[in-house]
Amino acid sequence: MHIGDFDAAAGAISNTRRWLRLPRGDGYPDGMTTDSAGRLWIAHWAGGCVTCHAPDDARELARIELPTSNITNVAFGGPDLRTLFITSARAELSDQQLASQPLAGALFAVRTDAAGVAPARFGG
Repeated sequence: MHIGDFDAAAGAISNTRRWLRLPRGDGYPDGMTTDSAGRLWIAHWAGGCVTCHAPDDARELARIELPTSNITNVAFGGPDLRTLFITSARAELSDQQLASQPLAGALFAVRTDAAGVAPARFGG
């Protein structure tokens, strides 16, 4: 994953640089969200986990292992925005994998110490 400097006036990104490379075996980054501290939470497709990364140097701060491999997205919710909702998929799994991952395709809810960001209203 790369980051860069954004010039709002020009609408341009410059000075792109690598911010994070997932270790081999951790799958591929899929859906992501940020929390109120600016940390990035990443769903790992074919990695069976969600990781949380520091906004400055991308170091891994937390890892949530899940009982299925294809993790698709993450979002904070609940009354205090401290529940991380995690979606998964059954797609691209063989019959044997599906048999060993009966929760593939499930929605998981994990309580965290982190708080999400309240949604912003778009438009009127």
